Amino acid sequence: MSPPGWKPPGRFMLHRADGMRIPNQFLKATVFVVSIARFADDGSVLEYDFEGTGFLIGLRCKNCAGQSFFYLVTANHLVSNANVRYGVRINLKQGGTTIVQIERWYKHPDPSVDVAVAPFINQYEQYDVVFLPEECFLGLKVQMASKDIGIGDEVFFAGLFSLTQQESDPRNRPILRMGNIAMLPSLPVPTEFGLMEAYLIEARSIGGISGSPVLARQTMSIIWNDEVTGPVKALHGVTGECFLIGVMHGHWDVKETEINQARIEPTSSRSGVNVGIAIVSPFSKVLDIINQAELVEQRGKLEEAYLRHSGTTAD
Repeated sequence: MSPPGWKPPGRFMLHRADGMRIPNQFLKATVFVVSIARFADDGSVLEYDFEGTGFLIGLRCKNCAGQSFFYLVTANHLVSNANVRYGVRINLKQGGTTIVQIERWYKHPDPSVDVAVAPFINQYEQYDVVFLPEECFLGLKVQMASKDIGIGDEVFFAGLFSLTQQESDPRNRPILRMGNIAMLPSLPVPTEFGLMEAYLIEARSIGGISGSPVLARQTMSIIWNDEVTGPVKALHGVTGECFLIGVMHGHWDVKETEINQARIEPTSSRSGVNVGIAIVSPFSKVLDIINQAELVEQRGKLEEAYLRHSGTTAD
């Protein structure tokens, strides 16, 4: 929850009306997940290794005007080793970066879901980050349909590119990948982790991108009147409004000897060929975790504490 007295900026929309450039706010919501290798005597992080990508989201408090709850989201397979301590590397407003240690990850009750969530304390005076707001969440396929988002629409995702991002670099510099929604399967798809409910996108995911937020743009249609045929509708690019549809799981690999076969089986990314199809966990899985009883209770207690501190009561 944000500190007492903090007022968030005005309504945040991932929107840019003057062109096709990706909003800078989206890049600032992306952080890098690390595994911590060594601590200093004072508890600070001395050594770490990059593991992948995460992103930050915000939920408005129901009873505390101007206050929010913040969460870090990533792919579960990045943080699944119980013997390792994880954190995230984030940019600082005064320059440089810091490692924020994560105390606990919350997982989905379905082990096939590759999503992990952690509560995040926003040191807003220090952290140079943005939190993706509820206005851009599209948790279910029916919500995507209500926004007329479907197969063929443009998607983009930003994350870690380990070939260029070094620990010595004074800033996080995510790489941006783009593609299109290729399929919205009605049944779970086979992956090296087993059957998984997923969206498929036409994009070459790479190592380090796992855990990235996947956003889709609405396709824009223009209608005009033709003197002969009457009303005509033509697809004409995309709008500037973007919606968060899921979390990047990773690319889909197959054995090289099976690349041209009609039926193929996914294989390990270390021994397979990237077929150009990336697997995305639906954002509804993130909402499932956030709405678990324990996290709902946590938010309720924090709201009560804030209201007592401010001398007000809930409706």
